[in-house]
Amino acid sequence: MRIKVLTFNLWLGGGQVNFAKVIEAIQASGADIVCLQEPAGNTARIAALLGWPYALPSRHVIARVPLFAPPIALGPDGNELAIAYAEVSPGGFVAIACIHLPSEESGSRALRNGGTVAQALEMERRVRWPAIAPYVAPATAMARAGLPGSIAFDGNALARRDGIGDGAVAWPAMQALLDAGFTDSYRAAHPDPKAR
Repeated sequence: MRIKVLTFNLWLGGGQVNFAKVIEAIQASGADIVCLQEPAGNTARIAALLGWPYALPSRHVIARVPLFAPPIALGPDGNELAIAYAEVSPGGFVAIACIHLPSEESGSRALRNGGTVAQALEMERRVRWPAIAPYVAPATAMARAGLPGSIAFDGNALARRDGIGDGAVAWPAMQALLDAGFTDSYRAAHPDPKAR
């Protein structure tokens, strides 16, 4: 069975753009499950405008299929993990994590401003790695147990396949997910970083 998961940054709740276009974009995507970044309280509203019956505002996830929020799980930093389960077929579930990694102190911005790869790596280890780390072990355990999953996120993170740092740098947040067996779906679809 194939399902389509979309991660969509609304940019401060969609107030910075024509909100009707947000709905049109989701409809045009053909997504079954949408993980909303920066929904600013609009999760249930967007589901209603799409005519979708399922929304988990606390997880920022909407879907055409039933959604369930597991009991609250806390990461080592004490923050709630944004994980949901989607029932994609009777008794068949996938795990969905909807994450927005911190945008401040960006390694890519540091590089654009003349910083070194070492400085950018240190920043990524300090800022983005702690935000993704709580998800790696649970996601890996679920996958090993046979529960497929997707981590949909606004990463604000560099990735080796983006060609930054000559394509040889293992940027911590993305590399942790790749090492855990996840696929960078964007780079799988668009492998040439110079083209996209």
